[in-house]
Amino acid sequence: MLKPLELITPQGIASWININDSKPDKGPDGSYTPTYKVDLIVSKDALDASGFLQEAEQYHAAVSKDLGSDIRPLPIKEELDESGNPTGNLILKCKKKYFPERKDDNGKVIKNETRVNMIGADNHPWSPIGLIGKGTKMQVALKLNPYNMGGNKGITFFIEEVRIIDVVYYGEGKSNRFGDAVEGNTIDAEPKQEEQPEVSSTFSDF
Repeated sequence: MLKPLELITPQGIASWININDSKPDKGPDGSYTPTYKVDLIVSKDALDASGFLQEAEQYHAAVSKDLGSDIRPLPIKEELDESGNPTGNLILKCKKKYFPERKDDNGKVIKNETRVNMIGADNHPWSPIGLIGKGTKMQVALKLNPYNMGGNKGITFFIEEVRIIDVVYYGEGKSNRFGDAVEGNTIDAEPKQEEQPEVSSTFSDF
């Protein structure tokens, strides 16, 4: 089987995202595995200009020769508007399955990292203060992983790291149902972000 291909997406907008709260994902065998996911909307022009689309399609062709022509298409869908017309954007369906532990070559159990590595727009480590939601502007460092399991063949857009540029949190905004705000001890206050040590990033400065 071919080695995975590493690619970085252009900047896009998340239409669906759960990268700091994994959700169960049903596999080909019917089992469920905790999974982080991002559906990233990126303009086709940006994908073409960056070379992402060309490299991904060339890799898909190479994997097809290796595994057979019956492999699934790349996990990319065309975005449609409310009338069903193409918008000129594509949706990249990215994921990272989380297995709580694995065994090394000697049979020793190793605990796996639970979260997706995140950096901010300045390429420094970054921690969210809530659940990251749709509308977030971001990039994703991917590893294109071929698979052949139970007759299912294809390529996964595996999330290696994400770069959060403009974050939107679930639940942002406020309810107007009760009218004006009143005094109380549940006034929202923004918590401080947890500091993280400097680490090397997949993303270059640009």
